Amino acid sequence: MSVNLGRFDSARAYALECFQLAEQADDRDLQAWVRGTQSLAEFYAGNYRDALVFAQDGRRFAGAGRQAVRLAVNGEARAHGRLGDRRAVDKTVGDAYDLLADFSPEPGMTPCISFGVYSEARTASNAATAYLGLGNAGSVLQFAGRALDIVGSSPSRWSQALVRLDMASALLDTPTEDLDQALALVRAAMAASEGNRIESIEQRLRSFTAGLQGSSEYAPVAVFTDEVRQWLRDRKPDNDNSF
Repeated sequence: MSVNLGRFDSARAYALECFQLAEQADDRDLQAWVRGTQSLAEFYAGNYRDALVFAQDGRRFAGAGRQAVRLAVNGEARAHGRLGDRRAVDKTVGDAYDLLADFSPEPGMTPCISFGVYSEARTASNAATAYLGLGNAGSVLQFAGRALDIVGSSPSRWSQALVRLDMASALLDTPTEDLDQALALVRAAMAASEGNRIESIEQRLRSFTAGLQGSSEYAPVAVFTDEVRQWLRDRKPDNDNSF
């Protein structure tokens, strides 16, 4: 929850303590889980190299176990995407699917910080985010599309919002840019997360809105931008990060 609130310093402190306890208990699966959570925190704090290092170290503890899929796709692939390493994204997404094939399929949209193995829908949604970092709109839409129907029936409003935000951002980068569809997806994401917002959703929303600058003369974009400003203003700042 500290990550969801943007309280990155608190998240780091909690994770460090948890890792030390897991180390004392010699629980390698829990150590792998904590590394994945540390990677998640640094990803949203904008420290992509640190996010990558934590995920890579986590795989040392995970081996081919349940946390390996998460570490590969949520940790490594997404960090590589933000660092612009296309080949590494392809490899780590491939690793995640190879690892996933060794487990019985999990239904639905598993939590992003699951103690168990990821579902295919969760893996696909994370792969979409990784390719979004590269600006590879086709791959974003392909992977997000694989998760969309499942996430639509998921009780996780956060997941519903994030998948739609990734798809909307990708639509801005396609040759046949579809602003109206992108705006509709983002409005659906805002509605899904209203009253239950988290840092990752707000970051994605700001990024999408920044991508609209070249279309500011289009009247629906101007209206939408005002809606976003108000939506973001309605949440009071609630973080303790130092930047």
